[in-house]
Amino acid sequence: MRHPLIRHPLIRHLLACASLALLLANCSESEPSDAIQGAAPESEPGPELEVPAAAEALAPAEPSAASPPSPPPAAPIRLHPGFVPDPYRARGTSGGPRDAAALAEGCGGWIHEHPDHLLELDDAFTDLRVMVRGEGDVTLVIQLPDGSYRCNDDLEPGRTTDPLIGSGFSPGTHRIWVGSFARDESWPYELGISELSDMTPEALFALTP
Repeated sequence: MRHPLIRHPLIRHLLACASLALLLANCSESEPSDAIQGAAPESEPGPELEVPAAAEALAPAEPSAASPPSPPPAAPIRLHPGFVPDPYRARGTSGGPRDAAALAEGCGGWIHEHPDHLLELDDAFTDLRVMVRGEGDVTLVIQLPDGSYRCNDDLEPGRTTDPLIGSGFSPGTHRIWVGSFARDESWPYELGISELSDMTPEALFALTP
């Protein structure tokens, strides 16, 4: 038999509220929240970072050659008086980073660091002519065995830009450079060495290759 107070409306309302609170408490204990039960939901990966163009510019650049490299060491040209064939001929490319004007008075043009040709004379020559026929304005520098220099720019200034040095030569090693008159230029050329008094750069060019 129920207690008479239970039938009172206010008491019944309080009992209903208490029952509801107890039910909610039981649900909370039996079903923990996701934050307590497990790890936080995985987040989506962010966008990949792009390397800015400025950073790429900081990467080391490939070295570049400011001027043509020096040719490999030249094989000696060995000559003696009366050599044949006459003229002796050789080819190369003029120019380089070195200012020939710093070598001696009267020298000019831009040459390689090392000689383009090595002329080995077994005996003295009373009259030997060293000349160059170039496709552009070239110069000629010869260092004698005693360390002095002979130089020429134009055999006939105003008419030709080809150089020639002719005189007596002593025995020993003569170092020969073929330069370019203008800096940062290079020209194919033909070197000629002759005992013939009428041999000139023009005559050298006219010969059959």
